[in-house]
Amino acid sequence: MRWYDKDAVVVEATLTEARANHYYPPVTSVLDVINKPKVELWKRNIVIDEAMKLNPIFAEHEIDEFKETVNYRAAIKFAEAAELGTAWHGILVNYFIDKNSVLEATKLFDGMKDIIPTTTLHAIDEKLKDLEIHLEQHEVSFVNKVDGYAGTIDAIGYRLAEDKKIPLVLDWKTQATKGRSPSYYETWPMQLAAYANAEAPKFDTEIWNAVLSTTDPGKIWFKRWKDRYAWWQAFDCAHQLWCIVNNYNPVDGMKWFGNE
Repeated sequence: MRWYDKDAVVVEATLTEARANHYYPPVTSVLDVINKPKVELWKRNIVIDEAMKLNPIFAEHEIDEFKETVNYRAAIKFAEAAELGTAWHGILVNYFIDKNSVLEATKLFDGMKDIIPTTTLHAIDEKLKDLEIHLEQHEVSFVNKVDGYAGTIDAIGYRLAEDKKIPLVLDWKTQATKGRSPSYYETWPMQLAAYANAEAPKFDTEIWNAVLSTTDPGKIWFKRWKDRYAWWQAFDCAHQLWCIVNNYNPVDGMKWFGNE
C-alpha cells in the first residue's frame, strides 16, 4: 500500500509497517472506505462489455474459464484507464513547467498525440485565461500531521476577482466522455477539501476540479465546489472511519483502539 513518511516522501508499506514507522495515509486511500456507486457501475459495465465480446467463443461447459477470461480482460481495462490518467497528469505537470517542450513533443511523437492532443492543451490555457485562474505550483506533496493524512496536490494557485487574489487548489480528472458531459463524484470535493485544509485551515481557499476528456479532443470542464467546510466535515468523517476500520491513528502512530 502507498503511504507518506513524515517528510512527505511516498513509501510502499503494509499497515503493520506503517504503524511501526508512523506513516500517513494518502487522502485517496482514506476515501476508499466510501462506497462509490458510479465507479462500481462503470466497472460492472466494463465486465459486461467483455462478457458480451467473449460469449460466443465459449461452450456452456466452459463457464469457469469464461469467468476467468472476462475478469482478466476487465482487469486490463481498469489498469489501462488508471495508466492513462497517470500519463495525463505527468504530461500536464511537464506542460506547465515547460510548455514549448511538451508542445514540440506532441508534434514529434505519435504516442503523445494519442494520449493528450495539443487541442486539449490549448483549451486548458484558454479556459484558465477566461476564469482568470493562475496556477503557480504543481505536484505539491504534503503531510498534515495535525489531522493525520497526506497527499499530493495537483496544482495550487489563485483566481483573480475584483483585483483580489483568491487562493485555490485544483485537481485534474480524466474521463472518457464520448460526446457527453462528465460525471462528478462526491469524493472529489472531499479530496480537495482535505488538500485545502492542509494548505489553508481558515477555509479561505477555493476548491476546483478540471475534467479532461480522453475521447473528445479539446473538451474540458472546470468546476468550483462550494461549501468547502461541509466537504471537509465529510472527509473528516471518512478519515475517522478509515482509522476505525484499520485500527490505526496516524496522528500519533498508535492503534485506534489501543493495544487490547
